[in-house]
Amino acid sequence: MNDKYLRKKKLGVRLLQHSLPRMLRRGAIWKIGIIVVILGYVVLGNRGVLQRVNLELEKQKMIERVEEAEKETEVLNKQLERVSNDNEFIETIARERHGMIRTGETVYRIAEE
Repeated sequence: MNDKYLRKKKLGVRLLQHSLPRMLRRGAIWKIGIIVVILGYVVLGNRGVLQRVNLELEKQKMIERVEEAEKETEVLNKQLERVSNDNEFIETIARERHGMIRTGETVYRIAEE
């Protein structure tokens, strides 16, 4: 009985060995390994896909910062234009920001409770 069991077991192993695809027996594992390494380098490498995505995100952030700076520059240029040409605007700034008064004016301060 043991002899028959061993024969069946050996026969099963032989069938398993013969049923594996020939591709796997002829070095396909090496080919698959090389492909995995190449794909890993393409995705994770210095010039890989992930690096490209990170650079695109950084580029978008920088574009937004430039747009904000351009808007701020436009506002400051408008203020500069007003300061250069509008005497009432200069007077308003002098009174509000610097607490200046005209000669002969009296300032009354109201105490807060």
